Amino acid sequence: MKGVWKKLCPQLFGTNVEGFEEPAEIVQQNTEPIVTLANRLDLDVIATDINDLLEAHKEELTNADLLDMEEQEEVEEVEDVPAPETPVHFFTLKGIEEAFQHIEKAINIFESQDSNFERSTKVARDLRNANACYKEIYNEKEKNVLEANHYHSLSTESCCD
Repeated sequence: MKGVWKKLCPQLFGTNVEGFEEPAEIVQQNTEPIVTLANRLDLDVIATDINDLLEAHKEELTNADLLDMEEQEEVEEVEDVPAPETPVHFFTLKGIEEAFQHIEKAINIFESQDSNFERSTKVARDLRNANACYKEIYNEKEKNVLEANHYHSLSTESCCD
């Protein structure tokens, strides 16, 4: 791109245009304040670090370089997007009881409408077996509630004696 501008406006290149300083002069004037500022921020920087950084970025970027940078930015944006938080689910006795009631209603509907007794009985058995893990959770929660209530009633009785 710079080459195109050199051909179109050669007067802007190679000589110092009035009001503009040569890049080397600008770098030399501003290097020391940059080093001072960096050291105030507890960054271990010396003047050659500034010059090395500028030299590393002196070459003009190609279209391929720009495309690579754009792709990298897109990847970083995707990485920066936080994963949606999954809501925390937990069982309640009431919720499990309600689910069991729905399952029993479904079983009753199948049994009342299916003329094949063996099939409806098998379905009922399979549905009840399928939710056995939830039955265990329900029984454990119910046991914990009963124990907590018992403990609470014992502590209340001993408090008031």
